[in-house]
Amino acid sequence: MNDTSRSLSVESMMDDIYRLRYQVFCKELKFMREADHPDGLEKDKYDPYSIHFTIEDSESVVGTLRLILDGPHGFPFTEYCGGDIDVDIASLDRKKICEFSRLAILKRYRKSCGEILRYRNIYSGVAREVTPAERSGLTKCMALGLYREIYQECKRRGITHVFALMEKPLWRFFLMQNFVFKPVSRDVYCYGVVQLYLTIVEEWEANLWRKAGEVFDFFMDGLEEEYRPHPDRRLERVSQAEGEKW
Repeated sequence: MNDTSRSLSVESMMDDIYRLRYQVFCKELKFMREADHPDGLEKDKYDPYSIHFTIEDSESVVGTLRLILDGPHGFPFTEYCGGDIDVDIASLDRKKICEFSRLAILKRYRKSCGEILRYRNIYSGVAREVTPAERSGLTKCMALGLYREIYQECKRRGITHVFALMEKPLWRFFLMQNFVFKPVSRDVYCYGVVQLYLTIVEEWEANLWRKAGEVFDFFMDGLEEEYRPHPDRRLERVSQAEGEKW
């Protein structure tokens, strides 16, 4: 594929993502006004500075999530939370910070299905197939595969701190999966009432190792050896109540 055809392919895929977000956020969930997106595409100023991930079935994009990197517009969470954040952002290396947002999955796919799906990183072109029926314990929520892609991208890019503006139900989903996301703001309004949450990547993977070995192994699937947690630290899986570090 030459550079021109690659560019056209990415542009076409991005339009598919924007159309999916319009369908989910404007038409299905009513978070945004359809009239504000007359072209049927939901996009914003952060998209060019984001890594986009998709879930695809045999015909189209059915799910998406983006990882916003540092850019000229900063991060959405600073726009919505201002300075009212329980983290010293100025002390962090901005190249090691990211924010994920715009999780969108078509209504008919918000629970697991038996169809073969592909998870893709748009800009790298990397895609892999996952049959939810084969991983029924891990893909009851298709979003889990997208979170794995985000975790692995963070490892490859040396990102240490991941922020997200989330509603309580999504945060509770993370808790159920043993993901460590801590609230670091009061309630704010961002297409509904949300809070800002933070996870430190090392704590995320360590907690999965201790308490959710099957999910940990799922997250390691496809990750290059040099980015995996150091084997010397894989001592034993213990419960958080024991108060031991990984």
